[in-house]
Amino acid sequence: MGETRGPVARERYPEAVRELAYQLWAFVADRKVHRVPQAARSPEWAELVNGQEFPPLDTLYDWVKRFGWNQRADRELHAIAPDLRLRTQQTVAMGTAEAAAYLRQVLGDEEVDPKIRTQAAVALLDRGGFSPVGTRGGLGEVDAPRAILAAIGDLTGLDDTALAELELKQRETTRMRKDEARMARRG
Repeated sequence: MGETRGPVARERYPEAVRELAYQLWAFVADRKVHRVPQAARSPEWAELVNGQEFPPLDTLYDWVKRFGWNQRADRELHAIAPDLRLRTQQTVAMGTAEAAAYLRQVLGDEEVDPKIRTQAAVALLDRGGFSPVGTRGGLGEVDAPRAILAAIGDLTGLDDTALAELELKQRETTRMRKDEARMARRG
């Protein structure tokens, strides 16, 4: 006979198995249920799993919802590192400005292979909102770069800090426009 699934199956697992499944889901499997069984089979977790039968995916999906695993993981991560998200956002913002500055360097360096310079140009255009094919993911024409250039003018000569500040302002403007559009659709 096949494996028991659904409500009967989820109740047959001891609390320790459910807790281990949560730990794997939250901190090893990147909150992806389909990765939990693979994580449970990995050598570093073998001692804790200790040959126990592991729940099927539908039970794990049920536990994520029923026991509020997303909310729990958010609380636990915030308790461990309260400013983790802020620091990550700051790091990404600064890295973005550094990457753009590097791409501009590559683009302007006559000694770099023309193919590499072309790739740098395409990357800059793409990150700036110009799609090489004219549209991106069904969103239609991407006109953000024209608005940015009209608002801030020439970017040459700006240092990394100024570029990062401009990027953060643009992200905030974009977020506000998306929020406004969402509100307009609702109502």
